[in-house]
Amino acid sequence: MKKLILFSVLLTLLITLSADVMTADRMLKPLPNGKPTFQASHPMERENGSGISWEMPSAPSILLNNNYYDYMIGSYCNIPVIPQPETVDGHGWFYTFMSQPSSGGNRRVYYGWMNNDGQPTEQRFFTNVDAWEGYQGMDVDDLGHMILSWHSIGANDVADVRYGYDSFFASIPGIASDSWTAVDNPVTHNGFDDNEYMWPSVYIGPSPLGESYNRVYIMSSNSVSHSVISETSGEPAAVENVYISFADYTSDDLDFGNELVWTYTSIPTLDAWNTDTNEWRRPNLSFIVGTGASAGKVFYIGTHLGDLADGEPSFDVFIHDDYCNPETDWRVVNFEITMPLENPVNANGNFLFVNDETNEPWDLHWDIVNTSHFNVSFDALGRIHMPATYAILTSEDSYFYYFHNVKDMIFNPMDETLQIVDVFPKSFVEGETYIPWDMNADGEPDQYWDDGTYDEIDDGITPDVEGYGNLKYDTIWPFQHWDADSHEDAMFFNLNHLKITDADENGVMAMLWLDSTAGRDFLADNLSYWEPYDSTPEIYISISGDNGHTWREPIALSGVDVASDFWMDDNGEYLGFTESHEYVPAWDGMTTMYAYPGQKMMNIGVDGEGNDIYRLFIMFHNDDNWGSSVIGEGQAGPGQVIMNAIDFHIPPAVANNENTQPAITNMMKQNYPNPFGSSDTNIEYTLKNSGKVNLSIYNIKGQLVKTLVDEMQSATQHQISWNGIDTTGKTAPSGVYFYRLRTDEKTETRKMIKIK
Repeated sequence: MKKLILFSVLLTLLITLSADVMTADRMLKPLPNGKPTFQASHPMERENGSGISWEMPSAPSILLNNNYYDYMIGSYCNIPVIPQPETVDGHGWFYTFMSQPSSGGNRRVYYGWMNNDGQPTEQRFFTNVDAWEGYQGMDVDDLGHMILSWHSIGANDVADVRYGYDSFFASIPGIASDSWTAVDNPVTHNGFDDNEYMWPSVYIGPSPLGESYNRVYIMSSNSVSHSVISETSGEPAAVENVYISFADYTSDDLDFGNELVWTYTSIPTLDAWNTDTNEWRRPNLSFIVGTGASAGKVFYIGTHLGDLADGEPSFDVFIHDDYCNPETDWRVVNFEITMPLENPVNANGNFLFVNDETNEPWDLHWDIVNTSHFNVSFDALGRIHMPATYAILTSEDSYFYYFHNVKDMIFNPMDETLQIVDVFPKSFVEGETYIPWDMNADGEPDQYWDDGTYDEIDDGITPDVEGYGNLKYDTIWPFQHWDADSHEDAMFFNLNHLKITDADENGVMAMLWLDSTAGRDFLADNLSYWEPYDSTPEIYISISGDNGHTWREPIALSGVDVASDFWMDDNGEYLGFTESHEYVPAWDGMTTMYAYPGQKMMNIGVDGEGNDIYRLFIMFHNDDNWGSSVIGEGQAGPGQVIMNAIDFHIPPAVANNENTQPAITNMMKQNYPNPFGSSDTNIEYTLKNSGKVNLSIYNIKGQLVKTLVDEMQSATQHQISWNGIDTTGKTAPSGVYFYRLRTDEKTETRKMIKIK
């Protein structure tokens, strides 16, 4: 009987642990790259380092010594470390995390306050109610008040969205308000009475009621779907439409502990997706509230996947121009973000990417994948930044999981254009898109495994396997775990984690992600050279000094201590990695998971060499086991919640001119008509500067079909028509085509569809 009771308790706990974790459903099919089976070394020509140095001004602060909940401790899509404005007396930083402080207890929401040196002075549970809480969002207003929201699962196993605040009254932090319900689940909405909204994100912005008011928004996602039945689960496939709660308040409301009055609205397009039983579309988006020139606007930005129509743009910017007023409409601006990619050939003449079932080469393109846990931010120019991972996809919507890279998607609310900037890795050539085997952008593979040295030494440099004569390529593994098959084959969905800071007034900002390239090379591909990285990922931090126009090579931080010559080959030459792998002594032996940056980098002065010093706070979970026990990897806890201050010394040369153009920028409108058949299709574009212009059409294989423009052109608007005739004078067949506009400053690619 006792065993039966114990089993029931454990089963209930496991159900509770997993009930509020987003599930992976109907993902793109991941494919290994086939042969070679080893993780390839980076090309050797690259120079090392970002030119940025770092130091840790103080020892890490242990916010919590025992944490048995080792998944997304700071939320999915919010930044959990947020500064108060410098105009506020006694300003510092609020932070929040969720933790299960004992193995059999409830998961709880904590919040705290720390000074600008990163020393916490106040920390506590937000509520005194011992309930299963978590996935909190937080923001701080212009007077230094902090508003926090989370979901709390009650006795009926329904997760209500709760909220509260710290009014920072008389410049004193740590006095929490009562907590109240913002969303009382289940909610009757969109034709159903079982909607359960959870995972809240919080933003505070200006209010339409005037300067003495602020408006706080809580955006919660639906854990209940009414869409297409999944063949995997037998339940409706996940479609997280959102429920938006907003309330206006004054400083007095918070000072006197008043409960806020909420209004509710939603995004009609997402509501329709949630109840569409014919076609499945799942959004992966994050929201932010505009200020300054974008005051009153609310943005929900990201991608969607599913049963997409031919030519359907997958990048969405949902915009509300009127403070989310339910009486006015949301609108959406869509972008096509795929990029064609030619299938490369190995030294033996065989294609690198081949369909194992048909033995035919794959048609390839770049697209966003495995990007669901990210925030968005503003730069000093008022543009919105979204970090994303791109991968190489096939025409059948499978992707090759060795070939990820990180990009910055920049949406400009002023002209509603999208720019795509390579963060890492990126081409050697400014203005060219990253291609893993063609870093000098000359159209030819850079290197092959062709030295013929079969010395049977597994050193990670010479491939003593069947890869002789195959392409070398430059790629990373921007995930928190090394094993593609872990977490019930959902590692890519569960453990992607991209975060970006706002820019300061000088345009300095940072992007952060976890990377397991070195650990995977050892644990999955048996390259013994990488054994020092056998127990932890690295925290990659890339810094921009010019509002994201350009990004510096990342600094990879970890507690892995290696000899000074570790990164040298037998000839004393640097191995060529552009990221700087740095040992953090205070992290020795730690497994750095779920790292979150502070919302901004803080300028704290200039060093003796004239470099600006910027402080970045980093909060992470030091896990006892590499992976996440919450979603089936290893045993739970006890881990630690860690806060760190890292000071980066940034040379003045890092801050480039604001007019520097990114790798890709939107100059063109979508061609029209699209799709097109017997009639011509028109391509319009605008040049900011006169210069050499090339406009060319490519097929889905990346092969040139027609060059429409290759000449000097003036800085004005241009329109070119294409009649569907290729370079041989024949009519091009029906299908998907790409048109690429290249100038001296920038390059842009879009998709078009030709029909009969």
